[in-house]
Parts: sequence; C-alpha cells; structure tokens
Amino acid sequence: MPRSDKEKMADEALCIQLLAGFDVDTGRSISLAHNSAAERIAREALARIVREKMSGFSGELLALAIDPRTPSTWPVMRPARKVRFEKPGRPSTLMRDKLIVDFIRRMRFNATKKHDMKFFLNAAADKFGIKYSRVHEIWSVYEKLLEAASDK
Repeated sequence: MPRSDKEKMADEALCIQLLAGFDVDTGRSISLAHNSAAERIAREALARIVREKMSGFSGELLALAIDPRTPSTWPVMRPARKVRFEKPGRPSTLMRDKLIVDFIRRMRFNATKKHDMKFFLNAAADKFGIKYSRVHEIWSVYEKLLEAASDK
C-alpha cells in the first residue's frame, strides 16, 4: 500500500535526525544515542526510504543493514551486514544553515517595510541562538552561490 505524503515527510525528518544530527522541527542539533529507541525508529524510516528508492538485492540488503530488526518481505533474505552511524567529528551544520537562509529569505520577502540586511541577520541570530558573525558568514556563502549560478 502506498504511503501518504505525511508519512514520507515524517520519515524524511527522522532520517535527517539520524544522518545529520538535526531536528527539523526545533532547528536544533541533536544526537541519537546508539541502540536507543529513537535511533531504531529513525533506522526503520531510513530503511523504508531505501526500499522505496532502490530496487533489487542491493537495495534490500542495504535496508536490512540499516534496519536489521524489520524482517524482509523477500523470502529467506536476512541481514548480511549492519550499518553503524557514528559522528565523524564535529557535527554538521548543513541543515541548520539551510534553515537560516530560508528564514532570512522568507523574512525579506514578507517584510512590509524596507530594512537593511543587518536587521534580517540579527533576527536570524536571535532565532537560532548563534552569533551574528556566523549568520553573516552563512548568508555570504549563500549569496556567492547565487552569484555563481547567475553567471552561468
């Protein structure tokens, strides 16, 4: 039975928690403890996505490696490996940075009066609880990406 968009979006949010250490609902970094109930639920979500997107033996084996607790629908198919999710060092800020850019873009679009850029950057710093200089750096990278895209 096909899954609803709401179910797919919920799975995507769980996968971002597992893979990026980021809670899309709160906009904060998180850490799922190894073998915790939260990690198991996120693994199940990622395995569902893998099964939807990747057909064949390799897709099913990957889904089983991610979530060995959920039985395969393939006859006699069992996990051959298990994936362990470990932090590579410093946590990624990619998802937070994307939320910051989106927040600033929406604020600028919805502004009823003209503000200088500093106003929007300060608002983002307050909202996300980080320094103004970091928000400025994130926004500058975004602007450079836009310029590079428009030059093509």
